[in-house]
Amino acid sequence: MTILNWLKTHQHKLSPSAQDPQYLAPSDIVTAKAVKFKLNVVKNIWIGAGLSMIAVPLIQWILPVSMLATFLSFMILDETP
Repeated sequence: MTILNWLKTHQHKLSPSAQDPQYLAPSDIVTAKAVKFKLNVVKNIWIGAGLSMIAVPLIQWILPVSMLATFLSFMILDETP
């Protein structure tokens, strides 16, 4: 086994990479916290929308609430600058 082959097989053990779950760059930590916060907000929006749809089981209520929740979810999770 040559040194080059050994390095190729053991490369992930020698240096941390972005795929390694134990290594996060500082910018990735901030991004991960922001994404988790956004996902939590969207989850709470859908929980509230779902509970309101269960409380008022009318199609005239369910359609606008689900469309509003969908719009808000897309708006919050949009990644454009």
